Amino acid sequence: MVFIMPEIITIPTEHPDVELRTRSAADDQAYLDALLASRGELVGFSPRMVTRLNTVEDVARDREAWPGSDTTQFGLFHEDIYVAYLSLTTLSPRDAEITYWTHASHRRKGYASLGARALSDYALTTYHTITANVRPLNVASQGVLRKAGFEQRGESPTWLYFKRYRAIDRLSQPNDPRNERAFY
Repeated sequence: MVFIMPEIITIPTEHPDVELRTRSAADDQAYLDALLASRGELVGFSPRMVTRLNTVEDVARDREAWPGSDTTQFGLFHEDIYVAYLSLTTLSPRDAEITYWTHASHRRKGYASLGARALSDYALTTYHTITANVRPLNVASQGVLRKAGFEQRGESPTWLYFKRYRAIDRLSQPNDPRNERAFY
């Protein structure tokens, strides 16, 4: 199952002035500004993305390359100000993964947690399990995921693995071995 959303989808958050919406051409400049402002912190996580997106045209080409893929990209907006990026990637018919980063000037304000909670709530209407991976030294991101309802379910030397489940799955099938399935 591919989670394709050709139209603009808006997902509300717990804060009335903050919403998620799929990336569109209208967001390209705001996305680029956020990326450039956050480049130093992001290079360790996604050097390819950070180094190849330098102009609005680069961002437009990148956005246009995504339709039909297993990943849907979102912007998190507070009163129409682009504050964070989130994505949802289909891993299997049961599972999806979220990723996120926050504009450098909007960090430590709760936006990542709001976005991760809203996107995972939305995704859990389709998928059974939502995953996210975090570097062990990224304590702030671990807090984001815990605040958004994720549990740490594994680790490796370079990653901590988090999951959030559809509530009914864990309650109705508490001994189902798929609930403890490894990420890799």
